[in-house]
Amino acid sequence: MTSLLICLLCFVVTFTLTRRSLVWGLAACIGLGYVFGVLKANILDTFSFLIWDASVLGLYASYFSRRPSPEEASRNDGLRLWVAALILWPVILTVVPVQYPLIQLVGLRANTFLLPFLLIGARLKAEEVDELALVLAVLNLSALALATTEYFVGLELFFPRNQVTELIYRSRDVAGYTAFRIPAFFINAHVYAGTMVMTVPFLLGAWIRESRTWRRNLMLGGMMAALMGVFLAASRTHAIVLGAVMIFAVLSGELKSLSRASLVVMLALTVWLVSNNERLQRFTTLLDTEVITDRVASSVNLPFLEAALEYPFGVGMGGGGTSIPYFLSDQILQPVAAENEYVRIMLEEGVLGVFMWIGFVVWIATRSAGHMKPPLARRLARFMTLVYFAMACLGTGLLASVPQSALLLLAAGWACSRLEYGTVRDRPTVAALYERRQFADL
Repeated sequence: MTSLLICLLCFVVTFTLTRRSLVWGLAACIGLGYVFGVLKANILDTFSFLIWDASVLGLYASYFSRRPSPEEASRNDGLRLWVAALILWPVILTVVPVQYPLIQLVGLRANTFLLPFLLIGARLKAEEVDELALVLAVLNLSALALATTEYFVGLELFFPRNQVTELIYRSRDVAGYTAFRIPAFFINAHVYAGTMVMTVPFLLGAWIRESRTWRRNLMLGGMMAALMGVFLAASRTHAIVLGAVMIFAVLSGELKSLSRASLVVMLALTVWLVSNNERLQRFTTLLDTEVITDRVASSVNLPFLEAALEYPFGVGMGGGGTSIPYFLSDQILQPVAAENEYVRIMLEEGVLGVFMWIGFVVWIATRSAGHMKPPLARRLARFMTLVYFAMACLGTGLLASVPQSALLLLAAGWACSRLEYGTVRDRPTVAALYERRQFADL
């Protein structure tokens, strides 16, 4: 009963805040996503699994109930068709009674529920991204504060041992199998690390544009908290993505010398802290070829072609086991485990479904932003989105991680939308050329 009341409260609060401002609504929704893991672990009943879903529904109900402006609609042309297709196909498959109805609904939720974040991201304005980045910086610093507390006092104070936290307490593979990975507020350490990485393009873009010192320092602190969070969570996959993203940013020709120097100092400080603490060095197992070979082999244990031939129409929504609660896991008919997101999609959506997703990823990679070169933050968001989709063959959960998946889809929509004039407000020469081009088009 308590969790049901929390669900209703989350829906109403997010709905109301979104009516006032999209940034406020996103802040409420993503902020609740940050603490969802610890709430879910401590409120152990059926409705606790729907707490964050209720907030997302409040965001959707408020935001999509208003008509978008012509400028907003024009910026996500093409994207709307992809979102409609990626949602419609699983809905059609859900009607086919291959699995039990509850399993089908949970599978449908995992495959489609967060896809509207693509449209929200495509309509974000530059000033809204900057305000959202300020919120993410505060959330990252809060997560780091709790992660540091867990590092010193242990996890039991925040995460009781139960079915929800089973993965947390199985992940004792740090510092010679003597310590746990740190989850902060999140349902597991992997989600913590992924969420931290996904905040980087928003924070970096706002940090570059910001002129007020206190806000720049806060965003820089948020990025530092994100870096430390990845190593506290001891996630190798996210450490690889983080390294690629930081190299992309530092080597970019768009950063001013002082900004590049600040990033280099921040990275050097992170390297120093990590190099002096064994618990932060799990990523070094990437140098062990035997460990990496075993990990990759476990992710491709069900080959793509074999799965396509054996299950051309899938085994039903939810049949891949994505986000199925522990109290429903024994109801899956013909369960087929997969540690590969594309195989998982094929198991649930069939061959057509996985090819639709591959086509969508290719569309993101080739999507033009308009007449001008996008700023660094948006190119970074596109780069990070493509890296995560490329690495999805090494695990599952890309579309169902709270709140990482929402941030990923938000960044993807933002990265592939058409540039609005406000994006180039700080570049008068280019803006003038853009205006002249627009006038010529008339």
